[in-house]
Amino acid sequence: MHQYARYFEAYTNICRSRPLNEFLEEDLLASFRAELPQEVFGNPAAEERALRERAHLYHMEIYQRTQTETTKRWPYESEIKRPYFHVKELDGQQLTNWRKYLEFEEAEGNFDRTRFLYERCLVACALYDEFWFRYVRWLEGVGGHDEDTRYAFHRASTIFVPIVRPAIRYHYSLWEESKGHPAVARAILKSLAIKMPQLTATYVYLAHLDRRTKGIEAGIETIKDALASGKLDVYTSGALVAEWARMVWKVKGDADDARSIFEQHGHQYLDSKYFWINYLKFELDQPLDLDNPDVNHQHISAVFKMITTTARLPPLTVRDLTEEYMQYLLERQKGMVGEYIALDRENNGPFIVATQRKRRLVEDGNVDSVNKRIRLSNGHPGIEVDEEALKTNKLDGVFDKYKTEQGEINGQVNNPSAIKAE
Repeated sequence: MHQYARYFEAYTNICRSRPLNEFLEEDLLASFRAELPQEVFGNPAAEERALRERAHLYHMEIYQRTQTETTKRWPYESEIKRPYFHVKELDGQQLTNWRKYLEFEEAEGNFDRTRFLYERCLVACALYDEFWFRYVRWLEGVGGHDEDTRYAFHRASTIFVPIVRPAIRYHYSLWEESKGHPAVARAILKSLAIKMPQLTATYVYLAHLDRRTKGIEAGIETIKDALASGKLDVYTSGALVAEWARMVWKVKGDADDARSIFEQHGHQYLDSKYFWINYLKFELDQPLDLDNPDVNHQHISAVFKMITTTARLPPLTVRDLTEEYMQYLLERQKGMVGEYIALDRENNGPFIVATQRKRRLVEDGNVDSVNKRIRLSNGHPGIEVDEEALKTNKLDGVFDKYKTEQGEINGQVNNPSAIKAE
């Protein structure tokens, strides 16, 4: 609507020299003629002059409404710098402006205008699943047609949102299931598993889809089939075993069977962070046996001992799990303050203590190889910081070493600015 006043002025000038029926519909012209005063009838010139005045007032009303609505939207429109699609990221100001613009139009309550704005937004923001999520939720909230929602999901999942951000595809699957199409939901998840076989969440969604539609045993079988496929690495497999035990515990209510699953598979997944986090959480969440409270402590302390002595986890993960165990010692156990103090000294003491723990992760004591393996499987292991270097801002060598090691793993050298930001 940019320069709408200029266009209206040009339109008004044209109307003065054109017949009425060229810019007024017949029924509208008839209604205007019916409103004319009696004295103009019989005088063609007066009648036409009166009709043209009435038509001008009608157009002025449209112009004023246009002016009002355009003025309300101009603060948002003026901030749109890139209305077209591009693979480059939008800056934060642009994204914030689109969010505020959508909030404004939603509050206005006009379905067609809001939908049109969403479609405009999704040209510039097509790579951001945030706006696709917002669009489908808005369509569902205002009672939009299922075909419109499905079309939005389809575009997001198959064309625009990168597959490395699978959340919109998971939501698409759940939406199809809610509409009574479990086969379609299953097909969405299976296609994602083919493209990204190491995404743990995909198999979890599949398992729970089968559990909801076919029963608990079908859900467990789905996890077992994924584990037996031979396509999963140890980290994904460990996470799936944890989900298997969690399903047995939460859905079947069989804590003993769930514990047995954890115990039987623990030696296979010493590197799986997700497995051990869930194993400890499982034991911590068990209700206290009032008749024999020592049983709970035996289970919890046994898992914690395996985490700190047997499992090969990043030091930061071990530190977080130790904090959980320490909290348990204070809240649910008697006479454990001494153990708490000892763990606090090891967990929060000088960095060398944590380094010694990391050195135990491999038999050869090669910490550098441990760092590479930890980054590959579980994330950043932490950087050993020289305090003197920190004081004198001489950390470039530390970061350069990290950059080189990370490049060997990923096949490329990371952006140094991104390393320093991390």
